[in-house]
Formats: sequence, C-alpha cells, structure tokens
Amino acid sequence: MRIALVGYMGSGKSTVGRLLAEQMNIPFIDLDKRIELKEGLSISDIFRTHGEAYFRKIESQVLQEILSMEETFALATGGGTPCFNNQMNLLMEHGTTIYLQCTSSILYARLEKSNDTRPVLANLNEGIDSHLKEREKFYSQAQIIVNGELSAPELSQYIFHLLS
Repeated sequence: MRIALVGYMGSGKSTVGRLLAEQMNIPFIDLDKRIELKEGLSISDIFRTHGEAYFRKIESQVLQEILSMEETFALATGGGTPCFNNQMNLLMEHGTTIYLQCTSSILYARLEKSNDTRPVLANLNEGIDSHLKEREKFYSQAQIIVNGELSAPELSQYIFHLLS
C-alpha cells in the first residue's frame, strides 16, 4: 500500500504519517527529509541559496525516485508538493492520497507556536488564508479528505480504520 498525505504546512502530515506507518507496519517517508539528505542542506537553505524553482525541480526528482523505487509507504509530502509539476496526479496514480484539511485559523495557530524555519513562514503575516485558497484546488483532488484538526493519534487511527 502507498499512502501520500497532502495538506498545508502545519496540518500534521509528518506526525500523522509517522503514526500511521507505525500502525500499518509500513515504512514512513518524509519527502522534505529526503530532499535535505540528497542536497545536504535544509529546505530553508535550499530556498535561500538556490530559490524556489530549483527546490521544486529537486522535489520533483526525489518524488519520482520514491515512486519508482519504494513499494509500500506512508509519505508526508511538502505543503507545495501537490501544487507543482502535475505531482498531485502523479501521487494519485501511484497510491492513495489523503488531504489533512484544516482551517487557516488552526494552521496559523499551529505555525505561530512552532518556531519553525520553513521558508514560507517568513511571509506568515501576508496571510495563510489566501495561500491556502490557492492550494486548496490541488489538495481537494485527494481520494480521501479528513478533518486535520483532530489530534495526530486520533487522525492516524481514523485513517487506519478508513484504509482497513
């Protein structure tokens, strides 16, 4: 089984993906971590040093590698992954996509508390709402849409039962 979690940053893709993979006894893959490993740089440093276009190119290459090599996994995608290079369709062709849907106010509250160094957080004041609306058309194509506002353990358990 191949599961790809999609959604905005702060929606819980990595946390839920890790828990779900453990429940299903399958490997967990964090796309951003794979990119950092390949590049030897953090995502923030890749954006800062090479720009978003370069990052999206590497992201696409690493995603292709995962889809061509890994048989079974729970994959946490980056927040923008489904929105570029026809990758949402690619993810749907190779497995089950699950959108962890959250309101912009919940995402803002989570991200504000996170002290994270994500590139998009530098522009948090510009508003998550408009960014989320742009990406929603991609996320909402997922085969399964779940309420991402549940706790990570509740959400992983819910998804586990949906897939069983």
